[in-house]
Parts: sequence; C-alpha cells; structure tokens
Amino acid sequence: MAGTKVVAQAIGTGIEGFLKNFAPQLTDAGRNSIKVIRNRTDLNTLSKLNPEQSRQVIEHANNGQLVHMMKDVEDAGRGLLDQSREAKAIDAVTRDPNAPIEPEVDPQRLAGRQWFQQGGGQDVELNKLLTKGRGKNAPQQTLEELIEEAKTSKGAQTKLDRYKSMLATGPAADESDKIVYGIKGNNPDQITRQFEGEEGYNPSFHQGTEFHHKSMKELEGEIGLKAKQLQQSGAASEDDLYDLFELGRSRELESGSRKGAGIYAQRASHQALHQNIMLPSGIQPSMTKWTNKPLRSRPSEVSKKIWDAAKAIDPEVTRYDLEYIKAWSGNRSLEEAIAKWQAFKKSEAYKYLGPDGESEISRMVNQIKAIDNIEDLKKYKTMILDQIAEPMTKEAELLERVVSQNMTARELFEVADPQQIADLAQKVKGDEARLAEDLSDKQMRKAIDAAYE
Repeated sequence: MAGTKVVAQAIGTGIEGFLKNFAPQLTDAGRNSIKVIRNRTDLNTLSKLNPEQSRQVIEHANNGQLVHMMKDVEDAGRGLLDQSREAKAIDAVTRDPNAPIEPEVDPQRLAGRQWFQQGGGQDVELNKLLTKGRGKNAPQQTLEELIEEAKTSKGAQTKLDRYKSMLATGPAADESDKIVYGIKGNNPDQITRQFEGEEGYNPSFHQGTEFHHKSMKELEGEIGLKAKQLQQSGAASEDDLYDLFELGRSRELESGSRKGAGIYAQRASHQALHQNIMLPSGIQPSMTKWTNKPLRSRPSEVSKKIWDAAKAIDPEVTRYDLEYIKAWSGNRSLEEAIAKWQAFKKSEAYKYLGPDGESEISRMVNQIKAIDNIEDLKKYKTMILDQIAEPMTKEAELLERVVSQNMTARELFEVADPQQIADLAQKVKGDEARLAEDLSDKQMRKAIDAAYE
C-alpha cells in the first residue's frame, strides 16, 4: 500500500515515479520544476495525487509557475491529511473497543523490513557482487566460489571484502545515504595529494583517503551472514535483522558500506591506528595465525642461553617450545625447565594446549558460526561494539583530528614512520586530559570561593 512505503524509497518514488508516469505530458522545463520539490511530506504527496491534481501540477510545472505548483501539492497534502483524520475518527467510533490497537510503525523500521526481507534491497546488492561480467545473462557465482577465487585473485579479494561489508549493511537513513564503500571515486583526496609529482610521492599511499570501518567488516560480515541464515531457517525475522543492525547505528557505530559506517582516513594515520595502537593494545583482534612451525632464527625476546639449550635437544624447536621453557625458567634452573619441556612434548596436553593454527579473528568467526539464535547473536555484536568498535572509533577520530589540526600537509607527507602520528596523538590526548582537569579544578575552586563569600 502507498501508505506503508518506506521513507527512503518514497523520495525516489515521489519524483522519479511522477516523472516516469507523466513523461509524455511534461516538458523539459516541467521536469526541472518538479525536481525543485524536496520536502519529504510533499514528495510523499506527489506519489498519491489523483488525475485532476496531477493535471494541475503538470500545467503549472510546464509553465514554470513554481509557486502555483507548490500550492497544488500542499493543497493535495492537506486533503490527504483530512482524509486520514476522517478515517481515524470513523475507525475510532466503529472499532471494537476490546480490539488491540495497532501501533504506528516507524518509517525506518519499514525501511529495514524492505531492505532485509528475502529478495529485498540487501539481497539485490549482494547478488550484484556475485555476478561475473555484465548484461542480462551474466553468470552468478556462489559465495563459496568467490571465497575460493579470492585466494589467488586480488580482484576477487576486493569483491569479497565488499561482499562482507554488504552483509553488515542496513537500510538507508535518507535519500542521500548511498552505498560508498568500494565504489570508485567516492573517497575524498588526502591532504597529501597536493604533492603529486614530488620525489617520494606514491599514488597508492598519498592520493585517496581510506574507508575505515567503524566496526570491523570481518566480524560484522560474519554476523550479517549468520543473521541471514537464521532468517532463512525461520529463526529470525526482518525486524530481528533490523534491530541487530540498529545496535550499532544507534550508537554511531554503524556497520557496513554506507557513509555513516566509516571514517575517511589519511593513509598514514590509518596505518598508525591499526599497526601502532589497536593491535599492540590488544583491542583489535589479530589475523596472525598461531602456528607451531620450526624457527630458523632466535626470537629477540628469547635469550641465547635458552635458544642454544633447546636447539641442542631439538633442531626443529618452535616459538611455542621456547615460550614454555622461558616461562618455567623464571623461577627454577634452565635444566629443570628443559626437563619439564621434554616431558610436556611427549604428553597429549602438548597437542591439546598448543598452537591450533587459528588467529584471534578466526576464533571469533568460529564463535559467531556456532551461534544458533538471534538473541545470542545480538549479545555477541554488543560485545564487539563495546570492546572493539567503540574504542577503535574514538582513537580513529582522534588521529584524524590530530593530523588535520596538529600537523601540516607537508609534515604528514614527510612522515617516515606511522609511530610518529601515534606518539603525537597520545601527546595531544594527554594535553587535553590535563586541560580538562585544570578547568574542572578551577570551576571547583570558583564554586568553593562563591560558597564562602
């Protein structure tokens, strides 16, 4: 029904539908006049005009009489409002007083239902990413095929990244809320673009900003995929999927591929965020797999004494072995620690407790895959928002503010190590904290002085 069309679509349907339906009657001037209508209520009215109202609007639009055209639309809108009020009044009189009153549905929830329904907006976008080639008869691959292809193809890997991001994408907030991630030409230039042609300029590093997902697409994509599987099995509804998405968007931690889901970051500050701050702090889960491969050289954190003793017994010594010996040698002799390690290697516990070939990310992905109900999925997403997305987003915003306010474009261009940006951000954060403390102290003293006057 027209009354239940979602807000995001009503805007497009109002103008585009009107232009399409009345193309033969509209002149070029008339089409331009119609496009002037931007008010959301008027756009909704435009899609509900009767034939006589449409004729009047077209006549005034073709003649460039914008004031008359807008009055036509506003009058029609008032008429629709009067009809709605009359219908509600009649309904109030005739309705069974014991019948439950149907609550009005938020337009954004309606948009969510249409986006998340099977075959809806999200599925359309996902299918585009699984299509190989162009044209009506272009073949589609499965997600499994895309994953396999991505192992050897950079283009397929890029498409897979966009697919994961799309799985986490929700409905548009308004007409301007487009899909931007992975779409060429959407990323603004970096401030270092102005040095193009200079020595040291690298287009891939200095040209366009990078889209930093506020909530990691690797995890959010897996959550989105699990939600769709629960929906397909009947264990989740469109409203459940919308509520899942809103957990993040309501906190300005939107997931997915729309503009609100990311921060356009300078390449150097983006690198500092992940490489120098989030991974070392443990906030960002690592993609490095925990393996038990033999080491060719001594790790810097292991003493030569431990290294030589272990290598003398087993030339195929691993990092896991060395960490075990190092831990036990902390409060006993190296000989005792080596003996314990030798006994441990022969036990079943060595395999059970040892490296599993997984990374922190892959373990979390496996946890998401094991979830079998929507409520637990919501809880898991909330945990990710609390422990990863929120602190990472705050740090990303700080870094972008620091490079824009505390560095010149030239200084950013000449950064040799992203750690410089990370250090500057920590200094700025400390200075701001001290300033806030000083202001608070001054306000408190002022309040105390005023109390004793």
